Amino acid sequence: MNCTKILVAFDGSQTSKKAVERAKIIARNDESIEVIVVTAWDLPNTPYDSFTYHDLLEKYKESGFERKKEVEQLLEDLSNKVDVQVLRGHAANSILRFAKENKIDLIIIGNRGLGGIQRFFLGSVSFQVVQKADCDVLVVKNDSEE
Repeated sequence: MNCTKILVAFDGSQTSKKAVERAKIIARNDESIEVIVVTAWDLPNTPYDSFTYHDLLEKYKESGFERKKEVEQLLEDLSNKVDVQVLRGHAANSILRFAKENKIDLIIIGNRGLGGIQRFFLGSVSFQVVQKADCDVLVVKNDSEE
């Protein structure tokens, strides 16, 4: 496989941190590989008044940019070209759209990020990405998982 662009999905979870580490291992073998990390945020689909909406909007937006800073620190020792993007929207849809628009060769994603009840209602982001991506997807598991 000729891999020039790797997209890593990052939500701050342990498996997403492991996905970043896996991308670094792959990228270190070829300095021409570009590593792009995306973190997505969106407001939940619940009713709220305009005051609550503004507060939630700022909170979610801020958490996205905090994750961006965190992942930039994780990648600071990588000599490859690195880009970190904060996207607004449903995580799986945002990842898939970004990958298609940017001609990504490989997506690396953790198998878990959300808590159990959220995953039940929202569906697994990694499952949706694996099923719908136009490119290869590497799903990373945390060592402590059974």
